[in-house]
Amino acid sequence: SIKNNKILCLLNFEKECYINESEATFIGFSHSKNTVLQPHIHNIYEKLTDRTSEVLIVSRGSIHADIYGYSENLVAEFTIAEGDILICLAGGHGYQILEENTLVFEIKNGPYPGPEVDRVRIQTKCNENPTKE
Repeated sequence: SIKNNKILCLLNFEKECYINESEATFIGFSHSKNTVLQPHIHNIYEKLTDRTSEVLIVSRGSIHADIYGYSENLVAEFTIAEGDILICLAGGHGYQILEENTLVFEIKNGPYPGPEVDRVRIQTKCNENPTKE
């Protein structure tokens, strides 16, 4: 989803690599048989980020995801099924579980200070009777 020339999220992307040095996220993967990722250790150095990026991996079941711009307007909606990956780079997002026993992994860049510091709730009609997380 792109809003004002800014990538807000990537869903099941087909590019081999996404890099934007001004973003907090690097995404890369390979498909070729016998490709080897050389063993490595990441260097310790100070990194400064001004926001949290989040990756949602639906391991079981499905969810409905809403993607919001910084002005809190809905810009995209997706149904995300088992095996799908949603990478939220900017803006806002929310989701609703669609099936019983759905398992979603949420991965954020850290350190994570907790929801009180990290986020602002977007007021939508789904706020009327939510099961809060």
